[in-house]
Order: sequence, then structure tokens, then C-alpha cells
Amino acid sequence: SLIRLGFMHRLDPKEAAARKLTPQRDPDWQTNTLKFFADGIAGARTAAVTTPYHDSGGTGFFMRDEEELERVIVESHLDGWQVAVHSVGDRAILRVIGALERAQKMKSWRQL
Repeated sequence: SLIRLGFMHRLDPKEAAARKLTPQRDPDWQTNTLKFFADGIAGARTAAVTTPYHDSGGTGFFMRDEEELERVIVESHLDGWQVAVHSVGDRAILRVIGALERAQKMKSWRQL
């Protein structure tokens, strides 16, 4: 039987470059992804949502500054990395989609 593995680095693109890491797309062992966390989880009311939670009144939060999150997503894409983002709340998902759309307009996936 064949086992294929993929590994996601939890690093910003500048940290990956400083460690001399580049996307590796070997069919058996891939290390071509940088992973980020946009927001928290729904159960703890930390997922970033647009409508306040009915029981706490809060709207969750982003794990890092929203502009910074968008910047690292775009930079990662431009550096040839696949991007994975934990995003649960609708506000976080919309921000991530916006960053991915911006990155795609700057450099198509087909160009990577």
C-alpha cells in the first residue's frame, strides 16, 4: 500500500524564507503549505462573526491583525505556497476569501 503525507508549516512566509524552506511538491511527501489561524471556534464564542452571538453579545476575534493576516496570505501565495487557513466565523471567512481573491488577481494559480 502507498502512503502519501502532507505537512503544513505554521510559519509566515518571511519565517519560511529565513529557514530556507520552499514549497516541495513530491507526490509522496509534500511540504508545500503554510497554515494560518484567522479566528477561534464557535463553541468558545471566539470565531469572528458579523452578527453578535445570542448568548454573549460578542462577535469573536481574529487571532492576528486582519491586515497582517491578509498580507501573509497574499505573500505566501506569491511565494508559491499553498495556503491553508483555519477560519470558522463568517467575518473571518470573508476576510480570507478576499485575501485569496487579491492574491489570485496578482498571480494566477496556473502561474505557480
